[in-house]
Amino acid sequence: MNQAEQEKLVLALMATAEVMGSEIKPNVVVVMVDDLSGYQLADVLQALTRVRREHTGKLTLKVILEILAPAGGWISANEAWAIALPAADE
Repeated sequence: MNQAEQEKLVLALMATAEVMGSEIKPNVVVVMVDDLSGYQLADVLQALTRVRREHTGKLTLKVILEILAPAGGWISANEAWAIALPAADE
């Protein structure tokens, strides 16, 4: 992520925390942006939308990462079958 994208992410993280009923300290936001900077901004913003809709409680990095990289980066069983079945015909 470039600097402008990181600034957008700062605002999105702060807004998400507030929507979820808590505040987030600036130093925590800096750490979260650093940890999330390896992802595409659009993906992180989409994950934040899901967090706001699906989760309760405090905003944590773990919640965001679970949406960005479920199961430690492994694809789900359904996704694996969707890839494997067409390959079985070849």
